[in-house]
Amino acid sequence: MRRAAILLAAVALLAALPALVIAGCSLGSDDDEPAAQPARRFGEREVAAMVAVEEVRARLSPVSDLVALGRHDAAAVHLAEARELWEALRPRSARRDPVLAREIDVAFDRVRRALAARATFDTVRDVAGPLQSQLFGGVREDLVPKEARFDDRVNAATLVRLLDRLVAAYETGDAEGWEHAFGLTERSQAVARELAPDLGPQRDAVVEGLKELRQAAWPEGLAQPAGRAPAAEIADRARAIRAALAERF
Repeated sequence: MRRAAILLAAVALLAALPALVIAGCSLGSDDDEPAAQPARRFGEREVAAMVAVEEVRARLSPVSDLVALGRHDAAAVHLAEARELWEALRPRSARRDPVLAREIDVAFDRVRRALAARATFDTVRDVAGPLQSQLFGGVREDLVPKEARFDDRVNAATLVRLLDRLVAAYETGDAEGWEHAFGLTERSQAVARELAPDLGPQRDAVVEGLKELRQAAWPEGLAQPAGRAPAAEIADRARAIRAALAERF
């Protein structure tokens, strides 16, 4: 719950910042060519909203996989974190689409009941999957203008912030942090896929770099490995991906 509070404070801070920044480098200036104009049209408010939605999805990502391993209690922890993050987003989302907000509330309850009943993997996946994908895809559409959702600089900045959170979660060294980092990696890969057509010569460094990071940290998914990749290695891999994004954008 403490991490959720930290995230909410970070989102509020990001929303107040005036410029879109990747890895400490401005993504647009008054002297840039027209291609930089989206960086001026969209700022940290849009990026913060994108990150907030992806953080909820990242918490939902490991739920089904943990159930497949018989770890319903661990799955319930991530579901509770996801729900707390959703409660912070709910007022703004509900103003735009109250029907969607109610559907999400119902879906959370369905997943919670399935976990409490020690339901099978298929049962949990069938309720958790649509919550993560379609329903929170709808939240993202409500909170982020279409032009910003498809802007490469907004997506690149979102990916950078997800990588930062991934490294921080992995570095905790505990099971929950490791599982959360797995979810953040999945969501980072999803954002990278949307960015892929615009990555140019940095495509492999980003897309393949994320694939290799995931393989290094979770070679067998969420099954506990005999030994985990060192946190320093994961941080180095994330740093290389951030550098490729900064070079491209």
